[in-house]
Amino acid sequence: MPTSHSPEVGRRAIARVAAKQHGVFTRDQARAVASDSVLHRLVSSGEVERVHPRVFRFTAAPSSLTRRAKAATLYAGERAWVSHRTAAFKLGMIDRSPGTIELISERDLRAGVDLKVRQGRVPRSHTIVRDGIPMTNPIRTMVDLASVFGDERLEFVLDHCLYEGFVEVGRLMQCVESLGEAGRRRTRVLKDLLGVRGEGLAVPLTVLERQFLKVARSGGLDEPEKQVLMKSDTSKTWRLDFVYPQQKVLIEVDGRRWHAGRQQGRSDRHRDNVMNVRGWIVLRFTWEDVMNDPGYVIEQVRRALGIALPA
Repeated sequence: MPTSHSPEVGRRAIARVAAKQHGVFTRDQARAVASDSVLHRLVSSGEVERVHPRVFRFTAAPSSLTRRAKAATLYAGERAWVSHRTAAFKLGMIDRSPGTIELISERDLRAGVDLKVRQGRVPRSHTIVRDGIPMTNPIRTMVDLASVFGDERLEFVLDHCLYEGFVEVGRLMQCVESLGEAGRRRTRVLKDLLGVRGEGLAVPLTVLERQFLKVARSGGLDEPEKQVLMKSDTSKTWRLDFVYPQQKVLIEVDGRRWHAGRQQGRSDRHRDNVMNVRGWIVLRFTWEDVMNDPGYVIEQVRRALGIALPA
């Protein structure tokens, strides 16, 4: 059995530290539980490798954005936050995993091959912790994205985040104003986008949703209520695309779910089942349905509403 001073005991102690941090650890953390010779042995054997100055990872740990982000914050130390596209992906605001980890740090740090560091301060009210990783919160992240996205991409992500409830117009404007425009020329674009949307517009309609309303009007249908909030079967609130409340008909158009995956599909099915049990008719139309087969869409909505079809 290994003794308390054996390399194996030291290895296990370091592994326990790393297991709590997505497979990464610092030299100081290793020294707190084992001798330098244990770490040297692990590096020499290839079981551990250095990823940043004084930061290491177990090579068996799967590579992921989360692991890389944690390693970057361990390297940066206190007063550093994952930001911009990295934070946006971690928070679900964008669907494309960035190749580079982006940080904001109060220290002047050396960047790396897959690490970009911007020096600056982030107020505590602009931060959040996810998976043990300090990062900018959705509001601050949206403001920071204005500096790295072009106009079209910025508007697309803004509308998505407004729709999903990640951000609010008023809080975004407050964040922009609190940061000021010095060195932030691109935030003027964001301010213009927010000005168009305004406080009264909780979430904008997507292209597909606007097209659905055109199809409904062309079929002589009354306009449904849009983006209705309804309590779910848990503590959450659902945002429903279109509702005919008197007839208890719910209509969802799926083209907006550009980030949809298995988890989103499961969530949609769960909501549909709950609404069906509550006595609602749930219709779900794709981009192809609305754009290429409006007759089918009109027919299904008329049937759901109990409107006689033309002879």
